[in-house]
Amino acid sequence: MIEWIEQTISIPEEIQVKIFISAMIISGVIIIRYLLVRFLISQLSDLNQRYQWRKISLYLAVLAVFAAFIPTWLGILESVGTIIGLVS
Repeated sequence: MIEWIEQTISIPEEIQVKIFISAMIISGVIIIRYLLVRFLISQLSDLNQRYQWRKISLYLAVLAVFAAFIPTWLGILESVGTIIGLVS
C-alpha cells in the first residue's frame, strides 16, 4: 500500500508515516476531548462553568496536538537528546 501511494501520488514513505501518525494524534485527542466533555463537563449545572471548561478543554486539546506534532514533524526530541548527550 505504501509503495502504491508513493508511486501514484509521489509522497515519500517517511511523509506518509508522519501523516498517518498525525491523523492518529488528532483522532485520539478528539476522542479524549469528546469523552471529557460528554461525561465530566456535562455534569456541571452552571452554564458559565460548562462554557469555560469546554473552552479550556479545546485550548488544551489544540496545545496537545501541537505538542505532539513538534517531535513528529521536526524531530526535535532526537536533536535535543543528542545535544544533552554531547554537553554532559
